[in-house]
Formats: sequence, C-alpha cells, structure tokens
Amino acid sequence: MPDPSRIPQFHVVKSTKFTEDDGDDIKLYRTRGRNRGFLVVFSYIEFPNNMEPYRHGVDVDCKNLKYLFNELGFKVLSYQDLTRSETLDTLKFLKRVIVDTECVFVVVSSHGYELTGSSDNDIRCHDGKLIRISEIVDHFNNKNFPALRDIPKVFIFQLCRGSDEDYLP
Repeated sequence: MPDPSRIPQFHVVKSTKFTEDDGDDIKLYRTRGRNRGFLVVFSYIEFPNNMEPYRHGVDVDCKNLKYLFNELGFKVLSYQDLTRSETLDTLKFLKRVIVDTECVFVVVSSHGYELTGSSDNDIRCHDGKLIRISEIVDHFNNKNFPALRDIPKVFIFQLCRGSDEDYLP
C-alpha cells in the first residue's frame, strides 16, 4: 500500500490565454466550451480467490486522474471492480449519459494479457472473466456511438500486455 505522505500532490494551473496554429497540416479539435468532455475510468483492483494479485496504488492513480480532469472542466464517471457483464452494461449505458460533449477520455486499469498473433489484448474483470480491448473501443466507434462522430476519443489502457518487462508487441 502506498504511503499517503509520499504521494505527490499537484495543483492544476488553468490557462488564461490560448495560442492556436490553424495551419492546414493538423486538424484542431476545439475543446473550450461548457461541455469540455468526459473522463470515464474503469479500474479493477481485486479479483476472486486471489486469482490475480491486489493492485496496490490504483486507487491513488484514479483519484489523481479524476482530480486532474475535474480541474480541466471534464465530467468524470468512475467505475471500480465491475464484472465483465457489468462492464458491458456500463459501456451501453454510457450512450445515454455522454451527450453534447467535445471529447472523451477512457481509462482502463487492470491486469492484461497478450493475445498471441493479435494486436488485441485481454483485460481481467473483477469476476475473473476477460474482456478484449477491442470490445471496449468498439463501443465508442461511429457505428455504435453516433453521438461521438467527429469527437476525439482517447483511450488509455494501464495494464500489462505481455510477460516481458516493458514489452511492446
């Protein structure tokens, strides 16, 4: 368990001036409105029958992420230790909640596993069942979530993707 006195604290300094380069090289997404964006966090910390080790420090990571994005004007939705079925139900539910927004960040933190011969990976849910990264990402595509068409979506998967240290497929 991390020592709370050693956890770095930070303060978010909000911008007072924006500088933009509207050159033709890069499309800019403007995210300064009232509906700045959503942060959706799925964290999996405990697993049945000690199937996987307890994930120390995840609560601190999530707390810091939620603080940062809240300070940036995002609406924050956080889910902890959901089963596979609950995760899929929540992904469907998000279609009713995430509306009229300028961007979406999705963070998933759990144990992960490489799928040999695939760029996809498995993620361990609280009940021990696995869910594919593609199953999560596909819920946010233009076909499945038309309200997010032309809206930037950023996915962060904080999990192992292989057995080697610092493994990259």
